[in-house]
Amino acid sequence: MKTLKILSITALALLGVCLLCGLAKMAMKGDKAKQSCDKICILSLIVALVLLGYSQFLKEENNIFIRMGFVPCRKGRNRCYGMYPKWKENNKHQFRIIIRELMKAGKHPFLSGGSLLGYARQGDLLDNDDDMSFGLFDEEYDDELYKIIKKLGYNLHTHQTNKGKQLTINKGNKHNNTDIEIDIDSWFRRNNMYYFFTKFTKDGEQFKITPFKLVFKKIWGMNIYIPDNYERVLEEQYGNWKYPNPEFSYLSDSPSYIKDGIVKPESEDPFPNILKNMNN
Repeated sequence: MKTLKILSITALALLGVCLLCGLAKMAMKGDKAKQSCDKICILSLIVALVLLGYSQFLKEENNIFIRMGFVPCRKGRNRCYGMYPKWKENNKHQFRIIIRELMKAGKHPFLSGGSLLGYARQGDLLDNDDDMSFGLFDEEYDDELYKIIKKLGYNLHTHQTNKGKQLTINKGNKHNNTDIEIDIDSWFRRNNMYYFFTKFTKDGEQFKITPFKLVFKKIWGMNIYIPDNYERVLEEQYGNWKYPNPEFSYLSDSPSYIKDGIVKPESEDPFPNILKNMNN
């Protein structure tokens, strides 16, 4: 649970203790018991106010950083694109290469996750991010994909459960800013909805998104696809996506997270329409 929520819940619980004390005091006869109840209530009230004040301070501190154009690296990491522009540009260069090779093979890679969010919010990779993401629908998530990636020298790590799979690839050395990590999300289409899989927990998670068409765009010096309704996709995936939230958690904050049940990770619905002649 996020820090701000913990502080707020604790403060509310202490206020609840004070309220219960007040109710109990009405049934008390002895002065000592009433005085003890008063002390507990006063102490609870003071601590609650301190916690609420500190919670507001943390919130304002984050907002100050955001207004200044600085967002702390995600997940408390000490390295992200906003801090190392050359590393970011190298990542984009390597990303262009893999997308180009996949397009040559007739696949339809599209920006997803944090990379799509960065495109929409900043027109670039997110300053607080440290990896890249693109998606493929399940019928293109095949042996040819693995062969292309291996040929480009990447290490491959597949996380697969009965909910789906995600491929994470990496190569390079962080000591000279040549390292890169990419999540390749596997998407599928069922029940007139689109779904994708993540690996935040052991069993993985599924998310449900409104269907979209794939728009062919030139972004960051490469040709790639994006969802035609990408703002809606981001809203369903992140909620209020236009403003940074350093404490965002997919499991507690994403409106599209499927908390109960499992959707079979296999497409039944048609492949999305491709819109190629769009303004870039």
